[in-house]
Amino acid sequence: MQNALNFLNKSISENRDPAVVKKVIEVQKTIKAREASAYINPELALEEKQKGNKFFTEGMVRSRNDQPCIIIVIV
Repeated sequence: MQNALNFLNKSISENRDPAVVKKVIEVQKTIKAREASAYINPELALEEKQKGNKFFTEGMVRSRNDQPCIIIVIV
């Protein structure tokens, strides 16, 4: 994909055709999307989600037990 981008850039330097410019933009978007998807790991994401859920539920239990009692006295 990177080779295609290099050749398209060379083509633009010789003749700046709007169709080629659009192709360059499409190739750049594709390369960026592929690089972003290379970092996605479903197993690691699920593990981190479970850790977050565990901390959230522990925090909910702790906050229920530690709630201060508020007394309002009206005179």
